[in-house]
Formats: sequence, structure tokens, C-alpha cells
Amino acid sequence: MQLVAIPFKCADKPTFDQDDRDILIPIRGFSLVSYEQLEYLSKFIGSRKLVEVFSGVGYVSYWLNQLKQPGAVIDAFDDRSWFIGEYWLSDEYQRKAYYGEQQSAETIEYENYDIVMMMYPNLDDPISEFVLQRMTTGQTLIYYGEWQGGNCACDEMFNYLHDNFTIIDTQELDKHQIQYVFYNTDSKYTSDHFTIAFKR
Repeated sequence: MQLVAIPFKCADKPTFDQDDRDILIPIRGFSLVSYEQLEYLSKFIGSRKLVEVFSGVGYVSYWLNQLKQPGAVIDAFDDRSWFIGEYWLSDEYQRKAYYGEQQSAETIEYENYDIVMMMYPNLDDPISEFVLQRMTTGQTLIYYGEWQGGNCACDEMFNYLHDNFTIIDTQELDKHQIQYVFYNTDSKYTSDHFTIAFKR
């Protein structure tokens, strides 16, 4: 099977149902990040250095590398511990991962980066809080996934985020979020969103 390479444009108003999303998850991960959001993030990153942890297949970092500004560094890491079960990638997909190296989030030298990005960190796994604790004052977090009470990260991470970071407006990103039809209903749905925050 060939990887689906080109990001969808929100302006094209793509329509997906849950079955479509289940097909896309092994190829792109859980996030349905639009091309417009990638363009926005590329401009936001500018010439800074970004590391993505829990990068999965590295789809988002791959495209940020294609769109990056001069001088920018985009690195992606994942320890591949989650490549099991119904959704996860086969050995063939692991060999074809878009971008990134196999490395644990516990061993990354976060001080070498300006921005830390995480998308859909594992539910109830304390490693997401660990990453935020490793960040230093002035560094930027880009988080994408479900919010507290959803299927991402842990309560301790969200509590640490509220206590130690300043969250900025992401309205421009949010208006380019791709939605999908929820389980054969007429309701458009997304539980995913971006959060950008600076560590105080």
C-alpha cells in the first residue's frame, strides 16, 4: 500500500466519516492536520528549532520540513513502543515512516530546541507531563490532540500546563481544522485542536 502523501486542504471542505478516518490513522496518525495549518505552523516556527516527540509516523514533521523557513530545524522522534494493535502500523509501514528516528522522549536533549511539539500523547501515560517538566522558561509548546478528559495525555500533564505555561490564541489555526462526520450522522465533529503555550 502506498502512503497518502499530500495533506488535505481545509478550503476544499473534505468530507470523511469514521470509516475513512480509520483508514487514515495508520498512514497519518490520529491528527487530521490541514495544509493551511501546516503553513501557519511553518510561519510560526520561522527559523527556530523544533522537536516533535511521540511523532508516530512523522507525518506532520515531514511536511513541516517541506515547508520550513530558512534556518529552521525540524526533528522528530518516537520510541515506536505503540506499534501494536488494531490501528498501528505494520513492519512495512515502520520501514516507510515519513521522518524521524527511534528514540525515547526521556533521552531527548530538550535544551537544544526552541519549540517542543507533541501530538496525541498516549492516554494516561505520565511521559507527557515529564516532557513539559523538562522544558525550560521561554520554550514554546505546540500540543495537538484532545483536551483534558479526552483520549490523550494525562490529567497531571494538563494540570502542569495550566500552572506553568501561558496559553496563546489559536483561533487562526482552529478555523482551518478538518472535521469529519461522526458515525454516520449529519453532525460534523472534531475533538482535536491545537494549543500553543510558552513556559513561564
